[in-house]
Amino acid sequence: MRTPRTIRSAAPAAAAARAFTLIELLVVVAIIALLVSILIPGLTLAREQARRTRCAANLSQLGVAWRMYLDEHQGRFFTAVAANLVYGGGQGTAGPPYGPPAANPAALASKPLNPFVSLPAKLPVGAGLGPFLCPNDKGGTIVLPSSAVYHGTSYSCNPFLVGENVQLPPPGPLRDAFIEINRRRMSRPLTETEVGVNASELVLMGDWPWYADTRFDFKVHWHGRPRTHMLGFLDGHVEFVKIRQGLYVGPGYGLIPYNDLRGVFAEGQIEIP
Repeated sequence: MRTPRTIRSAAPAAAAARAFTLIELLVVVAIIALLVSILIPGLTLAREQARRTRCAANLSQLGVAWRMYLDEHQGRFFTAVAANLVYGGGQGTAGPPYGPPAANPAALASKPLNPFVSLPAKLPVGAGLGPFLCPNDKGGTIVLPSSAVYHGTSYSCNPFLVGENVQLPPPGPLRDAFIEINRRRMSRPLTETEVGVNASELVLMGDWPWYADTRFDFKVHWHGRPRTHMLGFLDGHVEFVKIRQGLYVGPGYGLIPYNDLRGVFAEGQIEIP
């Protein structure tokens, strides 16, 4: 029979046999570091793809809301000051017309598209925006911390469809075409029946920076690719599109709803200084 002393002396030897060596620990750490370096980019890409998918779903839902709005308003698009940004969502911090009037800070503006996405027509700053909030909304330039906070929505509509007057470019044929578009919309809002181009090619709305990229290289993109934005089209479909500067009519997408004016906006004739 072994003595208790013999049993005690064998325990440290057994523990030493079970311990990891320094080399083994370093190998394990190196393997873990390698796995992390492989997995993190994949997880980052998956998260970005999930955000893009959510953004696309938002625009799809807003496209359905626009369809319902047009059906209830005899096909007439919404017209107001800064209508392309005050069509829906909540109050913005930028002040009128995005926020309450200075004379009455407690007043809340009514957003016409809200009821069609089951939101109250009047929403204060900080309220839940539902589909009007893009998960990648980073704002840009002075629009901070996000377009959703500054304007009350992450998404800007096509000002040639939803809006009052479009900003005029420098003198030239393009300016004359813009003046003609504004003249046609002076008496009443544009109606769907007046849209003379394919609805699948006509941009309805998209990430807030999208329209600025048609005017100049805005250098603000939310989804990881320069000049590339999520756009919703008048027929309801959504695409991730690279915007070309000045290209108001071109392959894949266009902004001008009037077919008789499309020739003025032909590719190669529309660069804006």
